Amino acid sequence: MNDHNSVDGEGAAVLSQKAVEEFMSFARNTPFDILTTEGKIYFFLLINESPRIKEVMIASNSSYRGFYLSLGKLKRKGLVEVNNGPLDGRVRRVSLLKTGT
Repeated sequence: MNDHNSVDGEGAAVLSQKAVEEFMSFARNTPFDILTTEGKIYFFLLINESPRIKEVMIASNSSYRGFYLSLGKLKRKGLVEVNNGPLDGRVRRVSLLKTGT
């Protein structure tokens, strides 16, 4: 059981390191900052694969209007996409795109 826990810990460390590396690459190549709503949205998406749009909004800690303005900026830059959930079309999910402009 301890071996299983250490693997999980190592996996989490690798995931965290990957998220930090991806975010640093993002930060160097875009005008967004981690403290902006755009940065918070992007960083949340780095560590959460295709979360519900409501989860992303809560994590960004911004107003409804501010969140959707920021999400729109990221969509126009080709960094994120919003799709209906596969099981329930009413659920909208946000995900990172592999390439941005």
